[in-house]
Amino acid sequence: LVFYVAFLEVVAALSSGQAPLGRSSWARQRRHPKTALASSPADLELILTTDLSNLASTVNSFYTTSPVEAAALTCGIKASCSDAVSQNTAEPAPGASAEDDNTAFCWSRNSAFLLYGSLYQGVVQHFMYNELFPMLFGEGTDWTTVTEKVLLDQFVLFPFLGIPVSYLVKAAVFKQPWRGALEHYAADARKDLLLKAWAIWIPVQFCTFSVVPVHLRIPFIALVSFFWLIILSNISNRPQPLAPAEDGAWNEEPGR
Repeated sequence: LVFYVAFLEVVAALSSGQAPLGRSSWARQRRHPKTALASSPADLELILTTDLSNLASTVNSFYTTSPVEAAALTCGIKASCSDAVSQNTAEPAPGASAEDDNTAFCWSRNSAFLLYGSLYQGVVQHFMYNELFPMLFGEGTDWTTVTEKVLLDQFVLFPFLGIPVSYLVKAAVFKQPWRGALEHYAADARKDLLLKAWAIWIPVQFCTFSVVPVHLRIPFIALVSFFWLIILSNISNRPQPLAPAEDGAWNEEPGR
């Protein structure tokens, strides 16, 4: 999280032409070390408060003026981190030998989540939620408008586009057949995937379309999606029943 905040702050600072967090105060300390050491706790608190205020202002400006770039960066890094957490907390499959242990970190799997997060959750969802939805339903935050947006998102886009895309991206990265990826998704959806998704996202999206500012909707969704992608990563990579060879190679690497 510290790395992510620092990375985002530097990108935002470069895009707006402002100095990164703490740069001005660090320069002052190098020029006047005795003054810096003699600073009172109140002065140090003021410097820290000012830097944090500048960070918040810069990041907010970045999300306002460069929404597509901000969405792609935020969601891509978030998705990669979510999968990393999922992989590092995964347990070996029951009965697996040391040679068959699939708990080693898989960069291809992580790359799939990075692409899915950056391109779909970042760029595509930005245009859907902030461009398409206002055209279809207007920009109101009344109960009827918000409910219409949530129903379309959760019962049309999410099960038939949002989640299947993650399985297809993974299939493309692993060079596996798309049919096998969709069958894998269908099996997970019938079991527990959609129920868990709706339990999280229906209340979240009511908040998204009613109270969250437009330019902060993707970052807000990304915050919740960090935890959701850990769940999705675990579900989509749990061992599947072995399928006949002609059905594709999706299940040749259980847990990956």
